[in-house]
Amino acid sequence: MLLCKRLIKIAGWWKVYIGINDSFRMNKGEQAARIGRARNFLVSGVSICPYAKRYASQTSFGYLQEAFDTEDALYPILDLAKRPEIMVAVYVFDFDLASHDLERARSICLFKGMFKALYLEEHGQQTESFLQEIGNELDEAFSPKSRINPFMSYQEQPFFSIAMNPVYEPQHPRWSPVSMVVATRHSDVATAPEPIVKAIRNEMKKRTGSFYDADQLYLMP
Repeated sequence: MLLCKRLIKIAGWWKVYIGINDSFRMNKGEQAARIGRARNFLVSGVSICPYAKRYASQTSFGYLQEAFDTEDALYPILDLAKRPEIMVAVYVFDFDLASHDLERARSICLFKGMFKALYLEEHGQQTESFLQEIGNELDEAFSPKSRINPFMSYQEQPFFSIAMNPVYEPQHPRWSPVSMVVATRHSDVATAPEPIVKAIRNEMKKRTGSFYDADQLYLMP
């Protein structure tokens, strides 16, 4: 299948359009089924993340169509930022991509949308030039040679965000049956009991043969 991807800047917002066959456009029933697959995976215990199963009832899901912008990224990240009872925010993409390069690029675009959505919610409307500057800084942070690991934040509360998808091998900690991005509060992760942290790291080593940086948005194999 020929996949055409282009990035467009409109009045300071970033939007991704991915040209695909009409058969990939899903109705609401298919959307619900795809979210259901993500939810079932997270609560199954297959994921090594302890929050996936523990906070199943406190997880907020969002669904992203083939074209999404910052306004589409408002929720559930604002739920996570402003509602203490929400522990996990999950964005489910409406289709899976064929390679890590494409999945990474899409995840970065979503990260930019979430980052700007949180910034605007906290600081109010900004000029186009300022939003462009933020976009440029994030592009630099996510460049292949960068050693910067950017985080989103809201009122001095940082968030972890990780991309998961079926392009990874099934034993990889970032494998999932559908493409999605999962966000949690840094403070919640930081207060995890030491036995849980140790168990997670041991499972990482068991599955991949080494430890990996769990706080990076995307892990390239």
